[in-house]
Amino acid sequence: MLLRLRDGDSTLDDWKVFATRFANTPTVSSAEFLDATCILPRKSDVAEFNLNKLKSLNCPVARIDAIHTGGSEARKADTNTAKGLENKLLLARGARVMLRANLWTEAGLVNGSMGTVQEILFEASQSPLSLPIAILIEFGDYSGPAITNVGGKRLVPISSIRHSWEEKRGTCTRLQVSLCLA
Repeated sequence: MLLRLRDGDSTLDDWKVFATRFANTPTVSSAEFLDATCILPRKSDVAEFNLNKLKSLNCPVARIDAIHTGGSEARKADTNTAKGLENKLLLARGARVMLRANLWTEAGLVNGSMGTVQEILFEASQSPLSLPIAILIEFGDYSGPAITNVGGKRLVPISSIRHSWEEKRGTCTRLQVSLCLA
């Protein structure tokens, strides 16, 4: 059913099955679903939803542009070609994010790990459009070493990584933080 839903091929029978999941559910407020995972049909809907959630945080938003080598082909490459690295990343304190790389599988820092941005660290001399030194993320299922802040939150620094791929005119690279909004 979820595969059909993902592909936009849901049937009336699928809808009837999903509808039974709420038949005996006590009335709940919409506030209880604020952090629920949403299933949206198009990437443009996902982008719009994530942008609205980011705006609702009422925090400054950092625009993090990737650094490319390989000319315009590198800048134009989509996220899949760049092995999960976004061309542009918008982040703010409190944003839900997903890790897009296997950084440390033994400790649980794997592609798909969900967390919340706590801090975005830039060097004092950096321009606002530079890559951050690190983004401090609080991951729910992480068991490795962490930085503990004064509030007792266990934070994991995530820094930029570089991926390369081949194009017609040669090798391209993208340097970016391996996160996306979630």
